[in-house]
Amino acid sequence: MNRESKRMMERQERRSQGGGERRRPADGVAGGGGGGRGGFSVGEYFAGVRSEMRKVDWPTSKEVASSSAVVVVAVLVLTAFVYGVDYLAAKFVLWLY
Repeated sequence: MNRESKRMMERQERRSQGGGERRRPADGVAGGGGGGRGGFSVGEYFAGVRSEMRKVDWPTSKEVASSSAVVVVAVLVLTAFVYGVDYLAAKFVLWLY
């Protein structure tokens, strides 16, 4: 039995024993707090997005070009493979009839 299923069983036992009371979210947490809009503004959201995007390790243009080349080659190879299998299957079916 893994950890997740053990935790689920513990939660079910607590609920069946009457300990299933829900806690209210603290102020400032999404969905909780005052301010009529959940205590969260659009400006704060975009500031958070901007902050997180600065932490992203963006690939260099050389890495993007090489990855794109790999994807294009893989697509061409797989397309040729599927075309070949389809062509051979069609010839085989025509040969049967």
